[in-house]
Amino acid sequence: MNKYFSIGVVLMLALGFVSCKKELSTAGRKNLEGLAVEQIDFDYFSSRSRISYDQGDKSIRGIANIRMKKDSIIWLSLSPSVGVEVSRAVITEDSIVVINRLDKNYSVIDYGQMSKDLGFKVDFQLMQSVILGNLPIPFSHHDRLQKEQEQLKIEHKDGFLVIESYINNQNKKLETMLMRILDSKNSLSLQYADFGRLDQYQFAHSCNVKMVYDADYGLVDTSIEIEHQKPELSLKPLKFPFNVPARYERKQ
Repeated sequence: MNKYFSIGVVLMLALGFVSCKKELSTAGRKNLEGLAVEQIDFDYFSSRSRISYDQGDKSIRGIANIRMKKDSIIWLSLSPSVGVEVSRAVITEDSIVVINRLDKNYSVIDYGQMSKDLGFKVDFQLMQSVILGNLPIPFSHHDRLQKEQEQLKIEHKDGFLVIESYINNQNKKLETMLMRILDSKNSLSLQYADFGRLDQYQFAHSCNVKMVYDADYGLVDTSIEIEHQKPELSLKPLKFPFNVPARYERKQ
């Protein structure tokens, strides 16, 4: 099992990028001051979600149970069928630990190495934002804004990294995010749909994620579809059981 599979449920967050040749003006940047994008705030979040994962000739279908404590921990349990867990992962601000019950091993993944592999910065806040459909990077006066018929486009540049966020004019929610690295084939796209109420917020019940990155053995193309079936926000603390069996070997 690819070590990034459990993480991909959260992050991998198509490649047919939206092209736009219209020049963005300085006036567009100033309009960011009045731009309101709905962000979901919470203490605890949980969801039972259907997952479809495709990478080359590998294909996995299953159920993911997701739990989160704001700015602290993301917990994942993955099962191809009811009652049979094949992987469990814990994501914190420091690292990511993934247990592979099929091969009886586990991986400890460093954000620095993962960012190097993928070609763009990956951290806990990015993963948390991807699950909730929040903007992964707050907009600033340096960003460019373009008004379209049904969406607002925000373009953010940081060195070789370009992020395009498309906000729905009606519900003020992020609908599409495109990340690409200039002068490389590395890219990430997120598309949110099926919005519905989650307490006082609009929440995307489906998310389509595509990622392409250049690995040592060639170009890796990954696609993940997530369908949240029972999302909940709660003030009541959740449990995050996680224990690596002593007999499991650490995979490098």
